[in-house]
Amino acid sequence: MKHYISNEEGIYSIRRENGMKKNPILITLVMLIIFCGGSANATSNQISQNSEGNTRLSEQRAGRSPETWDTAAQQGTSVLEFKFLKMYQSGSWAKVDFSLKNRSDQFIGFWQVSADLFDSKGEYLAHSYTNGHNLRAGQSLTATILVPDVRASAIKSWKLFIDNIRVEKGSGTSFDATRYYKLKELE
Repeated sequence: MKHYISNEEGIYSIRRENGMKKNPILITLVMLIIFCGGSANATSNQISQNSEGNTRLSEQRAGRSPETWDTAAQQGTSVLEFKFLKMYQSGSWAKVDFSLKNRSDQFIGFWQVSADLFDSKGEYLAHSYTNGHNLRAGQSLTATILVPDVRASAIKSWKLFIDNIRVEKGSGTSFDATRYYKLKELE
């Protein structure tokens, strides 16, 4: 079995020949040398610094936000305006059309809203949701909540919720901003 180290476009990778299993000790040793600037005498401080940098990058990719992003979202208007447009039947589905407007100063990369639906007696009928992508600051869109196996004529009221808001900052970085947004229903 042969291992090769290559640097294609600034990214180090290890390639195996003959489909053999990876040797984790060799891979760990090679990666340690690579991450410590090619020096075989890596200090614990160098390893720690690299580990902290990787942790920060992992947290950003996982959606944990740096403090400055949280502050920016808190200072913004952070409101999604919801306006009911129409409700109708399509086969066994009730469809609820609405408009949604981003009143914040943030680019929303992903959003999800849900509704609990009730009949004229206030009895619970169903729960459903819808979602979308790329809602720019100040932009409006029209969306539909699909409700299976419920007659549209039976729906008399609803309660809306924001399930998820992800604010995008470019370069693949985003954070969960759900807690900063409020849903405002317009008449």
